[in-house]
Amino acid sequence: PVADVSSFAAMGTVLPELYPSSVPFMFNSYEAAHVFFDESEYWANLKKLFRERTGCVLIEAVEEGGFLAFTNSKREIRSPADFPGLKFRGMDEGQVAIFKAFGASGTPIPWGELYMALKTGVVDGQMNPAFYVLLGSLTEVQKYMTLANIQYSDQFLVMNGDLFDSFSDEERTVILEAAKEASRLTRARIEAEDSQQVEKCRHLGMQVYAPTPEEMEQFRSIGQPAYIEWLKSKVSAEWLEAALRDAKAANEKASAK
Repeated sequence: PVADVSSFAAMGTVLPELYPSSVPFMFNSYEAAHVFFDESEYWANLKKLFRERTGCVLIEAVEEGGFLAFTNSKREIRSPADFPGLKFRGMDEGQVAIFKAFGASGTPIPWGELYMALKTGVVDGQMNPAFYVLLGSLTEVQKYMTLANIQYSDQFLVMNGDLFDSFSDEERTVILEAAKEASRLTRARIEAEDSQQVEKCRHLGMQVYAPTPEEMEQFRSIGQPAYIEWLKSKVSAEWLEAALRDAKAANEKASAK
């Protein structure tokens, strides 16, 4: 196709340097994530690398859903101390590494099998935005939700490079500005819907907890090193350091607004 919205998993196969943007507990807010994907040096360099490697243009990081949240059927999770003994579904090795660092176990389970795995106790919990909790009717088999801003959920708008280059400078500017405006509108809609979806989960019987800044730092200090250790086999330290540095700056800039 001349243009497409690609998933994180698909992009990661050709651009593993993208993985540092998914380090858990990296963003304190949606605004911080927006600053990171709109303004950071890491993101600008990643787009250049994608063009060099594939010939395609990475236009926008498109917000897909809310931040991933922890859910489980056993007990409220307020900090990493609440994880030992629990069994979680992990979507990839990185997520499994996070759960192990918290003292829980993690195992990959396909989305189509997750409901029954939770219902029968194969696993006690999982992590996803509220949208997917509702989509999969997981409120029927999960009691507790923790809004820990685990990972920013996104996909990526890409375009054929030859096609992009065939347009005039003015036309390319129009395309990029239109994509940015569409992304802005998508963010506003998804973030509003995420808040509503969290409330719907609460209405359907889930107990929803938002960790304090101190509790978030506990998640970050234990979960990030485990995920970063897994990432070291995929990307260079240079890309990891750049993403973490720019995420810290994005958090500071967002909090100052």
